[in-house]
Amino acid sequence: MIQKTYHITEYTEAKLSAVLDEVAAMTEYDASAQILAVMLEQGWDRDVIESKTTMMMKRLPKVQIAGATHFDDLMLLDGPVPNHCILSFMFFDNRAFEIERFELGGACEEEAGKSLGQLIGRHDDPRCLMTLISGMPIDIEKLLTEAESGREDIPVFGATAGLDSLILEDGARSFVIDCDGAHESSLVAVIFYGKDLHVKASYNFGWTEVGRTMTITGMRDPYTVTEIDGMPAADIYQKYLGIPWRSIDMVTENICEFPLSVTRTECGEGAEERKMARIPFSWTDDGSLHFAIAMHEGEEIRFTYGLPQHILELIREDADGFMSFAPQAMLMVICMNRLIFLRDVEHIETDCFRNLVPEAAFMHGNSEIFRSKGAGGEVHSALVAVGFREGSDMTGARSPLKWPFEEGDIDGNTVIPLDLRLMSFMRSVTYDLEQATDELLQLKNNLEDEVEKKTRENEGLSLHVVQTLADAIDAKDTYTNGHSGRVANYSREIARRCGYSEKEQNEIYMMGLLHDVGKIGVPDAVINKPGKLTDEEFAAMKNHPVMGAKILGNIKERPELVTGARWHHERWDGRGYPDGIGGTEIPEQARIIAVADAYDAMTSNRSYRGAMEQSRVRAQIEGGRGTQFDERFADIMLQMIDEDTGYDMREK
Repeated sequence: MIQKTYHITEYTEAKLSAVLDEVAAMTEYDASAQILAVMLEQGWDRDVIESKTTMMMKRLPKVQIAGATHFDDLMLLDGPVPNHCILSFMFFDNRAFEIERFELGGACEEEAGKSLGQLIGRHDDPRCLMTLISGMPIDIEKLLTEAESGREDIPVFGATAGLDSLILEDGARSFVIDCDGAHESSLVAVIFYGKDLHVKASYNFGWTEVGRTMTITGMRDPYTVTEIDGMPAADIYQKYLGIPWRSIDMVTENICEFPLSVTRTECGEGAEERKMARIPFSWTDDGSLHFAIAMHEGEEIRFTYGLPQHILELIREDADGFMSFAPQAMLMVICMNRLIFLRDVEHIETDCFRNLVPEAAFMHGNSEIFRSKGAGGEVHSALVAVGFREGSDMTGARSPLKWPFEEGDIDGNTVIPLDLRLMSFMRSVTYDLEQATDELLQLKNNLEDEVEKKTRENEGLSLHVVQTLADAIDAKDTYTNGHSGRVANYSREIARRCGYSEKEQNEIYMMGLLHDVGKIGVPDAVINKPGKLTDEEFAAMKNHPVMGAKILGNIKERPELVTGARWHHERWDGRGYPDGIGGTEIPEQARIIAVADAYDAMTSNRSYRGAMEQSRVRAQIEGGRGTQFDERFADIMLQMIDEDTGYDMREK
């Protein structure tokens, strides 16, 4: 078995002809060889793609083609789609695959799945299935469940076709490719089979689940999530990542480090649990999230977080696992989100596998496909690697042999497999390097511990600095002492009762401490004036949220601090300031601080009045439900007031 991969840019017939001449020469030694051409097209229109397939079929009559349009490299960040064609020829010594194309249209998952199952069933020894799909949306998990029924041990991999152009006025199109040309709304399947063909497939995700479990509570259709945990779906990015999604169009670039994960487990003997990523490709004004993969109402999801070094370490381990398999050819499917996340080091992933198979080919699509042992389906953010090898199955001969070798492991007639001898040699000559690497890893761990310690110290120092600044703000007002601290404490308690995590409670505490930082720019005479403010003086006072946001906007490490400062005077009914936004347009933390701030203003002595009676304060809060305040947070404050029977929750 041989694999040969070509990359063609600036396509001309002459360039393709030169490639086909070379491939034709490689096949002359064996007239019975079967050739699979995996054709991955980037940026070409349909006519050009079909001219290539026609030319290939004319020059190489034995070749069979399976391909798709796909995303390549980092074109999402680097500008328009480059024209690019990857042609990877896999030469099989024996007949080892069959290709079939299925038309897709409407709710066709079960019908297409049955047809795919029939393709698999035509062979007694199927090894794996490659599926390339164009035309969205389609519930791929449903399709594969039907196709694999009773054959769950057969790994399935592939991709959904990427767009042939980033933006088209009349809508973007995608194609799958076979010997007959390029096709929309179709599935091209390749079943690999044969007793002399051996396949090893792996799925690598690498992100770690973080935070609490959330539930999809509303959907408009299988691909549009309207609510998560009862709130607009996109609000999870505001709440947990501090992303003001209403004013940002760059969706993937802002959330690529934090894919959402679902865990799917199919029933059946040997079934596995598999975590799969979900990334929305856009959000809308009402907070809905649009996905390219079908979602399920009631399904639980969690945020995940990735560290490049951890993901790359897992890939190296994965590639090492292929070493004893000794693949002769390899196909990889890699998510665009993974490339955006790894950016400058993304080549390390493919290099790990190309060290094993230099001609390995890879593809990128709208999403990846991987399913094995009853679990999986359509995924994001993953790397799928599939290795192929022809010849006698050496697994049984090598299975009892493990490095380092023991005398009892072998007898006088044993031939130790070449790959194990090479492994022993490489391990031996690199021992000093590995020892140095272990020491570096230990040093790295020690440094991480020290960084964590310093981080805790810095957080404590940051809190001290913020508290000092808050005290300075309060000192401008002769009649209020500790206002910022009390607002911070009330806000944290409301957040705690709402189920916020400890980290989130601490964040809103910091926001509360600095919510009035803009008053630094308001003259003392205005702040401490005992009488009614003039229009000019009131305008100066009303400007403090804008001034505060401008000050805190310079703290790039803590972008969430701006939220409390700018929007704590907005009202639920939209009649607040400075932006006049209302309802859920107001960030949740600012809505909490607004209630806490109003409560403390009424229970504190001011230049123009004393502290109000508790019953009157309660009536004011209750009267502002649904107009001035978010009812949810107003109700929590009313609960806190009712529990405070001694009226201790106020300025002393």
